[in-house]
Amino acid sequence: MVSKNLSRIHKLHSFQLVSRIAWSLLFFLFFAVSFVWAQEKSTPLDEKLEAYLKSNAIQEAKSYLSEKTKSLADLSAEEQVYYLNRSSQVSLMEGAFDDALNQAKKSSFLLKAQPESKLWGETYRALCFAYIRTAKLDSALIFAEKLYEFTKINEDLGMRRGALMALGNISLQNKSYQKSLEFYTEALETTKSLGDSVNLKVDYYNIGLALSQLNEYAKSEENLLKAADLAQKDQAWDLLATTYGTLADNYLDQKKYNLQIEYLKKANEIAEKIGNKQLLAMGYANLSETSLLSKNYNEAIKWGDQSLALLKERPILQLEAKVDSMLYAAHKNLGNYGAALEKLERYDQLRLQIRNQTQLEKLSQLTIQFETEKKDLLIQNQNISLKEEKAKNLVLIIGIVLLVSIIFFLSYILIKNAQNRKFLFQKEKELDQVIQLEKAAIRPKPPIDNDQDEVQEEIEKDDQKLFQELLQEIQHKKLYLDPKLNQQSLVNEFGTNRQYLYEAISKNGEDNFRGLINRFRVNEAKEQMEAYLTKDEKMDFSILAEKVGFNSYATFYRAFKNCTGLTPVEFSKELLLDKRKNLN
Repeated sequence: MVSKNLSRIHKLHSFQLVSRIAWSLLFFLFFAVSFVWAQEKSTPLDEKLEAYLKSNAIQEAKSYLSEKTKSLADLSAEEQVYYLNRSSQVSLMEGAFDDALNQAKKSSFLLKAQPESKLWGETYRALCFAYIRTAKLDSALIFAEKLYEFTKINEDLGMRRGALMALGNISLQNKSYQKSLEFYTEALETTKSLGDSVNLKVDYYNIGLALSQLNEYAKSEENLLKAADLAQKDQAWDLLATTYGTLADNYLDQKKYNLQIEYLKKANEIAEKIGNKQLLAMGYANLSETSLLSKNYNEAIKWGDQSLALLKERPILQLEAKVDSMLYAAHKNLGNYGAALEKLERYDQLRLQIRNQTQLEKLSQLTIQFETEKKDLLIQNQNISLKEEKAKNLVLIIGIVLLVSIIFFLSYILIKNAQNRKFLFQKEKELDQVIQLEKAAIRPKPPIDNDQDEVQEEIEKDDQKLFQELLQEIQHKKLYLDPKLNQQSLVNEFGTNRQYLYEAISKNGEDNFRGLINRFRVNEAKEQMEAYLTKDEKMDFSILAEKVGFNSYATFYRAFKNCTGLTPVEFSKELLLDKRKNLN
């Protein structure tokens, strides 16, 4: 049955991936940012503020920065950049990721007139970690590479270590585990060469995390235990709890359940002691997972509810989605179909909010499987409600429900594919007729508050203008027909740089650069198909793919399906049917 297969896949695959990513993200939130940014050399330092940050006194640092930035315009350019970067750091540590990115962008804008300034190092780092936290990994990679190049030119080992940590984190989230291990190992060597005993425990943790993803559990455990020992000596409780949580995940993978529970309890005790609700929520989520795997569904619901209660105050969308999916499975197995349906629907809502593309793809795969069960679950829930309310009519109700079910599934088998193709085809036709491509690719902008910083407003206007010019140039000159077209080509064409080009596309477009160019090529292919049909000529899709700028038919096929929801063959069939309908 679909439900049994879904349950097996759900238990064996999705839980561990989301759990590990959640541990990793929270670790970088509380440690990577704070420890890396504690090594300041190039900007004007505020000793009082630095003391707050080094001791993780976030609220004190936030209040202090609030006072300092009230009259930001009265400060020198160097001081403005310094305090903006520190504000970005504090926002990251608080979980206000969009604010952190906004502040880092303001810092970047202030430095535009000083391309050779050494202050760029701090700003690159602020932008890099802000983009990591907002799950825009393409942009994060750009600034991580800029930071790395900056450190080589300026021979700044402290910042070099920060660049290596950022690259390791990006690789980890992209599932390039071997590459992340290489970056983290190089960061450890840099830490040792600096004689930096403070960050040593962080590097051991990173290496242990990467090794666990490579299933090298013995080596992973060795490094994680080193990190735990140093964290305990330094009273770095957040890191210690995070390390225990990762050890628990390792033992769960190895089916060492006693050790898994032991370390999970240790992590939870520390999280509760220091008041770290996000870490505690992760611990409860893992207890819920363990209970679900043991088929102790009531316990799974108990721990899952406690995890969600904590996440209300400091959300982690990926973790909330994971917990809702586990609660759905637990309630469904207990026959609580109403509660199961509620959790399934909430899971659907959460997945739409998740911006990280890797996470979104994983959750989308689960959603496709969940959709096949959703209507069955609705029917079961309705049957139970009707049974409780109208016991006397039970036989009649069941007969009606069964009849509706049979009709529904027969209809589904016969017409679902045809309806889907027709719907997607009409949607594409309406898009082509009503909206110009330039407007379709631009996201609507939120209204700007009257008191919004003029600097930020100027940045957004420049980005939007560049994006509109980009669309017009690509469409007018049909640059997308060149299969060798890349970001550098457009940078040369517009006389700009990759940073601003990425910013313009990221803020104003629905897709990244490759997705934008593919949409132009797909639209060109659709026009070519219509031309072929008008002339009653036979279409060779391999030749068509090359004509519109794709290197291969496989790439063309994937891009066409992604943009329209239909394969090229399906779209051409619908196009032919539409043409015949119009002729009649």
